[in-house]
Amino acid sequence: DDDGVNDALDVDPVDAMAPLRDRVLEVDGAATSYVEASRHDRYALPEWTVQAWIKSDVMGGTIIERKVEDDVFNYFLRLTGAGRLQAGFTPGDRTADVVLESEVTAMQPTRWYHVAASFDEAEGRLALYIDGMEAAPLDTPKRPAHSGVGPVWTRVGQGYDGLIDEPAIFASAQSAAQLAASKFGVNSSAGDLVSFFAF
Repeated sequence: DDDGVNDALDVDPVDAMAPLRDRVLEVDGAATSYVEASRHDRYALPEWTVQAWIKSDVMGGTIIERKVEDDVFNYFLRLTGAGRLQAGFTPGDRTADVVLESEVTAMQPTRWYHVAASFDEAEGRLALYIDGMEAAPLDTPKRPAHSGVGPVWTRVGQGYDGLIDEPAIFASAQSAAQLAASKFGVNSSAGDLVSFFAF
């Protein structure tokens, strides 16, 4: 708090975060249960980080993904039915998806996890993070397809059954230190922040 007024009581008509309300997105696993972002070019990213807090009722589903045409994804962060975190993209040459899956013990339902994936375009490095710790890295010569013939959309929670909080998309590969810090709140004034969904 920087203005001397408790944020939970602070009222500002031009700030959607004032007064502060702690809310989360609850989705039921249905294909029609999700939040869709605007169809803006700012989501077309050659380099990116996607992150969120998740608490699953049932394992499986999409946490965040951007589709640019049928079966072609700019980026995705998903939870498998076996409770493993998965991230990747479809290469610009439209060959098989580049997919990275966590090798750690499967996540447990009804427990909160901070999850993230990043892709560094210059290094060709895809990485997964769970609770601020790198869970799996992958080096690849492929680069993501970030445009296509459509349909184009960016969605949070499609096919996911549980709670999602503070999903965010950045136009850079966030470092492990940045991701560890974002567990305590997304820096909404960061210059590379593309979208922050505050429910």
